[in-house]
Amino acid sequence: KLTVKVMEVDREKNKVIFSERLAMTNQTSEAMQEALKTAEVGTEMEATVTAITAYGIFVNANGIDGLIHVSEISWDKVENTSNYAKVGDKIKVKLIDVNEDGKRVAFSIKQLSEDPWNEVSLDYKVGGKVKGTVTEVEDYGLIVKIGEGVTGLIHKSELSEEIVNDPKELFKIGQEVEAVILTISPNDRKMGLSIKRIDGDFSSSSSSRSGKKSGKKKEPGALDIAGAFAKAGVSIEEEKPAKAKKKVARKMIKKAPLSNSIQYLGNT
Repeated sequence: KLTVKVMEVDREKNKVIFSERLAMTNQTSEAMQEALKTAEVGTEMEATVTAITAYGIFVNANGIDGLIHVSEISWDKVENTSNYAKVGDKIKVKLIDVNEDGKRVAFSIKQLSEDPWNEVSLDYKVGGKVKGTVTEVEDYGLIVKIGEGVTGLIHKSELSEEIVNDPKELFKIGQEVEAVILTISPNDRKMGLSIKRIDGDFSSSSSSRSGKKSGKKKEPGALDIAGAFAKAGVSIEEEKPAKAKKKVARKMIKKAPLSNSIQYLGNT
């Protein structure tokens, strides 16, 4: 028994054209509409992979045909969809969207698990050291994977104490690196890292990037003042205590000739 659909009838030529494919398509469409009546967005189900393309994975779940877009395969960046499944595989998916007429259905694999960036603030802290794998080497720096679905950027200015013009000369994809966390922004899904400051002071950078300022002004020490007056041709007795030097220096600023002041300003 063969189910077909009539496509064309030509009575003059006594010819009829049928299509088995369209008949099967209609049957599939009707079955799919029935299956969609009982399926709800958010439902988790088992699916069979029917096709793999560069932009996603096609599956059939309980009679419902749909697409897992490349952006819904993993929390990590997906370079090659074929690395995640092959035709005939049984995989677990989540129904995330059905358009009004039910002709486009979207599934997701990554939404079966929690977004890792929701826990970033708990798992990582500014100033903490992390180990990761280089996933991208760009002109502006490195993208490093430090956890499932979590990556950070090491700007090229944070790669070394020396000037790095081309990161590709020093690093390669797959290389393991250790860095210190400079900034964390879960809402923007961004993390700033540094290699050059892993054993040094990063507080000034992190405070400036977060918009915080210490509010403290650095006061010049006695030797700084002495050096300034030396440039202006005015001497301060070095054997005096630091406080006395400052006191004398302040008095001498007031008494210093205008020409010396101009000379000092010109030398700074």
